[in-house]
Amino acid sequence: MPKVLPTEVVKRDREIKSIIIAGMTRQAKTDEEIALRLHITKRCFQDRKRNPGMFRLKELWTLTKELNLNGTERATIMGEVVVK
Repeated sequence: MPKVLPTEVVKRDREIKSIIIAGMTRQAKTDEEIALRLHITKRCFQDRKRNPGMFRLKELWTLTKELNLNGTERATIMGEVVVK
């Protein structure tokens, strides 16, 4: 059976997950710490990290600030096209 290529949404979700995880690692932040800053429960943050499309805009703004993401990472999360 032929393999099915991942859709654009799946690719985008994977990229956003990796950016969040990398930022958390660089800043040495735990799920609990990030959830507290976003004013949501740890479980809710974990669910949204698993499915990034569920983040609210305000949460994304706070997340990018908390994780000190660079311009390219912020643009990727916010859905802007980045020309390399």
